[in-house]
Amino acid sequence: MAPLHALDRLAGPDHLEFPDGFDHAAAGVRATRLEDRLTEDFRQACELDDQELRAPPGE
Repeated sequence: MAPLHALDRLAGPDHLEFPDGFDHAAAGVRATRLEDRLTEDFRQACELDDQELRAPPGE
């Protein structure tokens, strides 16, 4: 348990939604691929909420 308590005391990222090292562009590409796959699999348009694909604050 000591290692977990030590990690709890470390400083966190500025944006919890986008942790340090998060590759927003790569996540956007994966989301778009998923959108395409779901559209094909379900034979019905699947639309992403493009607001989620926007860059996090500060980028």
